[in-house]
Amino acid sequence: MDWKFFLGLTIPAVGAAFVWLTKVAREDPPLYAEIDGVLTRWIPTALFAVVFLMVFSMVTWDAGRGDVGFIGGILILGLLQLRSAFPFFRRVAALPRPHRETPAEEQRTTR
Repeated sequence: MDWKFFLGLTIPAVGAAFVWLTKVAREDPPLYAEIDGVLTRWIPTALFAVVFLMVFSMVTWDAGRGDVGFIGGILILGLLQLRSAFPFFRRVAALPRPHRETPAEEQRTTR
């Protein structure tokens, strides 16, 4: 796989993960707390796996060392970026929840 193609797929995926986590943290803090607990435990494991597979692939596959290095670097940066954003998501989850209008209240405000 070409690293430029992979980067083109990864940037929107990381952005979508940030938007989704912000939405979940805002609308359902208990669910976000569960997701946070799982991701906090698994991101270090994923980082180790990416580094291990990147080094293993670079040792065994001479022709694609550059691509493997770039793809591994992109994955590592995405995971580190996600991990470093957890304090922001925790602060979003701690915000007071917005007041939701009932359908009857919505109809009164739109008339």
